Amino acid sequence: MITITGASGSGKSSISEFLCSLDEKIVHLNIDTVRHKVLEIPEIKKAVCKKFHLNRTEDKINRKELGDLVFNNHQNMKQTIKEVKKIYKSIISR
Repeated sequence: MITITGASGSGKSSISEFLCSLDEKIVHLNIDTVRHKVLEIPEIKKAVCKKFHLNRTEDKINRKELGDLVFNNHQNMKQTIKEVKKIYKSIISR
């Protein structure tokens, strides 16, 4: 497993695409895409909106607003991770 990190616009996706072009066995897991999909899970969407008093537009979480609340506050980030893990466990155990 190779993890590529960097600032927005630093070329992470370009490097990932290049590596994938080298061998069909290489898989690019774009964590941003995964994170966006997770926020579409109804239980998670409801819990996150309730926790942070977020407004939903067209039944979607305002990710900018959420990012401002979570990523600028370490305690909020820890609580969000804890809540999401709890919801995942309940979904997986079904």
